[in-house]
Amino acid sequence: MKSAESSQEKFLSEPHSAPRASVIGRLAVPACLMLLTACIGPQKPVQMEQDHRSPSAESAQGDPVQETSRQEVAAPIQPLPLPVPLPAEASAEAQASRTSEAPVVEVKPVYVVAQAESYRVTNAVTATKTDTPIMDTPVSVKVVPQQVMRDQQVVRVDQALKNVSGVISGAEGDMQFNVRGFDQFNFYRDGYPFQGQFFHAEDLTNIERVEVLKGPGSILYGRAEPGGIINFVTKQPLDQPYYSLQQQFGSYGWYRTNADLTGPLTADNTVSYRLNIGYQTNQTFQQFGGNERLIISPQVRWRISDRTTSTLKYEYSDLSLTGKGNIPLLGNRPAPIARELNLGERWNLQNDKYHLVSLVTEHAFNDAWSIRHRFNFSNHQLTLTGQNVGNAAANGDVSRFFFAQNTDGRDYTRNFFNALELTGHVSTGPIKHTLLFGGDYLHSDIRATMAGFTPGTDDVINLFNPIHTAGPPVIAPGDVT
Repeated sequence: MKSAESSQEKFLSEPHSAPRASVIGRLAVPACLMLLTACIGPQKPVQMEQDHRSPSAESAQGDPVQETSRQEVAAPIQPLPLPVPLPAEASAEAQASRTSEAPVVEVKPVYVVAQAESYRVTNAVTATKTDTPIMDTPVSVKVVPQQVMRDQQVVRVDQALKNVSGVISGAEGDMQFNVRGFDQFNFYRDGYPFQGQFFHAEDLTNIERVEVLKGPGSILYGRAEPGGIINFVTKQPLDQPYYSLQQQFGSYGWYRTNADLTGPLTADNTVSYRLNIGYQTNQTFQQFGGNERLIISPQVRWRISDRTTSTLKYEYSDLSLTGKGNIPLLGNRPAPIARELNLGERWNLQNDKYHLVSLVTEHAFNDAWSIRHRFNFSNHQLTLTGQNVGNAAANGDVSRFFFAQNTDGRDYTRNFFNALELTGHVSTGPIKHTLLFGGDYLHSDIRATMAGFTPGTDDVINLFNPIHTAGPPVIAPGDVT
């Protein structure tokens, strides 16, 4: 009986062959087996003969003697499990059968091609005037690439330079910057200086990336602020056709349109072009506020030979700003005026206009030595008419200071720039060197007329009852310097 119980326990401890059966189904089979065992009663031993032979026992004649013993072994009656087909198993088997009969469909591989590390720029030209890896440059250079400006929807220079530590914009937004504590009013374009007058605004329509050299750069750029240099690298013609049209909208009637077209002009790619056009206009939350920008920049590159190229570029920019009203002091705190109130006039204007012509010719003598000549001419004109407000009296009257620039419309800042650079790559054993020889010459001719005075009682405005004038005051010859 002990043997039967252990056999029964072994049978019951085996894993269930149908895990999906219900609880009642799993309990019914053991109960029936126990009932069947009880009905059969005590088991009787069945006589079974077993021979046990011992090779060590020998007869007197030396022959081996086989010892035979007879034992009674109780052979238990094994319960026979009855297989019960489960619907879930049958369904699974049928589904597996159908699956094996289904035809095999081969899926073609899908290849995903993307530009890796589009934010990472390995080389820069501002620090050494050569295409040098940033890791090999012994100064701090930060680059804001095109992909970053595109993903951030950057439209102004100050927005792009927020990605560079140590650079902050001044009170005029994208017209004045502070690099490591030193003010920057002049910028560089493709490595040559753009000497304009104060409050020049750079547009990003034709800019490929912005590079910032932190620290003194006079060894390469001559006279410059020790805080650093901001260099704008412009877009260049491409051999593959590319066309882009971008339209942006914003608050206060703000919208901007950019067009970028480039590609070859000849079948053999010896002549290629690029055309960038940008237009922007918007109002502001203040009265009379707003600005309008227009930039047109065509350029053509000619591959004279396999080793010589020449690129001619023209750029025209026209920016008009109006209505940046100041807030006067009333007592020892800012006057409580309405947010939209402008204490200036609708004829307040700032116009920044320039023309630029650039010619760059490069020739490679061999794979190691090359020479480059740059010529640049720019004509910049800045026109200003505006007012600065003084402190407010107790009754709310505010006196204003009138100022103007380019009073006769003939002001200009003209720059003539020439540079000649020889670049070579040599090696001394395992050490590689990049050598740069050259010089540049810049001539600037500036004519500026300015006027500034307090017109008197006729130019007083009241905070609580503002009445704006019809036009600017008359500028006498003695007011112009």
